[in-house]
Amino acid sequence: MKYFICVGHANYGGGVISSADGTSKGGVNEYKYNKELAPYVCKWLKVAGHEAILCIAPEGQLHSLNDEIKYFIEEEHKQNYDLSVQLHLNAFNGEAYGCEAYCYNAKWTSGSPAGSSAKLGTVWHDRGAEERPGLYWTRKTKAKAVLVESFFCDNKDDYAKAKKLGMDAHGKLIAEGIIGKDIVAKPKAKYYIQAGVYSVKTNAQAMAADLKAKGFTASVRK
Repeated sequence: MKYFICVGHANYGGGVISSADGTSKGGVNEYKYNKELAPYVCKWLKVAGHEAILCIAPEGQLHSLNDEIKYFIEEEHKQNYDLSVQLHLNAFNGEAYGCEAYCYNAKWTSGSPAGSSAKLGTVWHDRGAEERPGLYWTRKTKAKAVLVESFFCDNKDDYAKAKKLGMDAHGKLIAEGIIGKDIVAKPKAKYYIQAGVYSVKTNAQAMAADLKAKGFTASVRK
């Protein structure tokens, strides 16, 4: 499967970022958080054997919502994808909380919008998934699309959960929600170096002692 993963909103330059900012309420900036998160979503999709294309708007080059819409849609239309995903964080009044997902059509080729919010719902309150065909992202993409709202960036408790979870685990939850199943990373291979073969055990022990004295880990095996 091939996925398009993009970060909602953009940095216009000069300190202007077109996203919700919950920092004054103990939360986080939506754009900055998702910019760091997105590569981890791609990482876990690739671990699961899929192709993932990451799209972040060039900073300082877009200056309006129309610029953003045009940029992301044009990038998404350049290739054929099985699903296009845009990452967001919600914001309201500092009290609202939880995760949710919006889609144009609930019938994905894999996973489901409900599964996406349910995976995040293992950490945040699951507000559920709903069809939102009027959103520019769900309406104008060439592929089926979902807009993921991981949590409320202006809710300090939601953000505390995000910090405790960490970017890697957060990205893994989104990737698992997208494909509709758990992702298990293959254990890393281990390689051993054999320093010698001896017919006399004391000679082998002497070599092991010499290696240890030089700072290496060594053991004698029969």
